[in-house]
Amino acid sequence: DNKNVPCLLGKAVMCYNDKQYHQALEWYSKALKANPQCPGFVRLGMAYCWYRLKEHEKAKLCFQRVVDMEPENVTALVGLALLDLDIQNKDSFERSVTYLKQA
Repeated sequence: DNKNVPCLLGKAVMCYNDKQYHQALEWYSKALKANPQCPGFVRLGMAYCWYRLKEHEKAKLCFQRVVDMEPENVTALVGLALLDLDIQNKDSFERSVTYLKQA
């Protein structure tokens, strides 16, 4: 049933744990389509999938969406900081420090 959000999220987590990141993204997307008001942790799951797939820009968008929804979400702020640290330039380092201070 594509409207049973807890079931969809359970399938997403199982796929993620099995390192099936593309499939996990599909399940997370179905959950968001079923309930666009899902809490931030759904988008965090998507961010982790994109990160594992080395799609850092997409991961960053997901982390940023979580921060937009939940400005004090420590996990999303740390995720943004780590992505910026990967870039390794002065601006990204300063952004990373800002995110970590917020966390």
